[in-house]
Amino acid sequence: LTKSSAQCTVLDYTMASSNTTFTPITGGTALSTISVDEALSPATDIGFSFNYLNKTYAKFFVSSNGYVSFESVTGASTTLTTVNKPVIAPLIGDLSGVGGTASYVVTGTAPNRVLTVEWLNWKWLFNNTTATISMQAKLYETTGKIEFIYNPGAGTPNGAANAGLAGSSTINTATYGYLSTLTSSATFGTTATATTTKPVAGQMFTFTPPVSAVTFSTQPVASTTIFSNDAPFTLTATASGSGTLTYQWQESTDGGITWANAVASTILAGVTTNSLTITKPTATYAGYAYRLKVTSSSSTCPAYSAISFLNLYNGSIINAGGGGTTNTHDLKIHIGNTGQIQVVRNNLSQVFD
Repeated sequence: LTKSSAQCTVLDYTMASSNTTFTPITGGTALSTISVDEALSPATDIGFSFNYLNKTYAKFFVSSNGYVSFESVTGASTTLTTVNKPVIAPLIGDLSGVGGTASYVVTGTAPNRVLTVEWLNWKWLFNNTTATISMQAKLYETTGKIEFIYNPGAGTPNGAANAGLAGSSTINTATYGYLSTLTSSATFGTTATATTTKPVAGQMFTFTPPVSAVTFSTQPVASTTIFSNDAPFTLTATASGSGTLTYQWQESTDGGITWANAVASTILAGVTTNSLTITKPTATYAGYAYRLKVTSSSSTCPAYSAISFLNLYNGSIINAGGGGTTNTHDLKIHIGNTGQIQVVRNNLSQVFD
């Protein structure tokens, strides 16, 4: 069974302090665009569906100012309140990546993958001449757990910064949660306490979401590839929980960054059930993403399924079957709009990239 997160606000997370070993990323992917004073990385694939503040995300952005966002923001934002987006921040302030390196890596196998984002040898603040701190943010696939891990540098902080979690004020009532310090005695709450004290090597803060009132026993497939004239295809997610459950499929047209409720049409059916049927999608549907929102009458917080991406063949069809559709030896070659080729014969399919 897959437990969905049940956070309405960041304050629904529990925080625990501990100490571990800070291990720099090896073999990761560089985020070289943020090794400057003010920058935000391009949208990047998380590598799995991650549930944060009761919503499922597929993309992330990294700021040179020490935070990860699940929506596009202004790279120059230096406080949780000015970001005003769903954000996790090991250290947010007027930082600088000049002379440092940023990278990320996904480790593990489904459904227990971990995304690690790293700011290595960062300056706290921008006008510091010496690397002051290194830090990592870790996102856990199944549990929705978040970790911050730190390693101090030789430099001295030139100004105050915060650390904590945030959500968009248009979604959550209690939008911001702050760590009171970066020491083992830290607490987590609503007070925006700025700090100028570096954490000790290996300081770790773990944020754990509460268990949801909704449990998913079946998730929709992670991705599917269909031809626009194929028979209808159905995405299904099976959920259970206390109270009466209501369903709403949601659709993303930008790869899982922004979402809206799916609307019933000749293409989409079952948008308010646990099964979404897609029939003869047009070319514009290529790359769309879908997820199921489930609301329990016993909770004010909805839950969200994993994300499913739609890959679409919508190019030319070469039909080499001489006997029409009744010929059991029909050969169809679908040439997709991204160059892939799908060969179908006797209801067997093979895709060539």
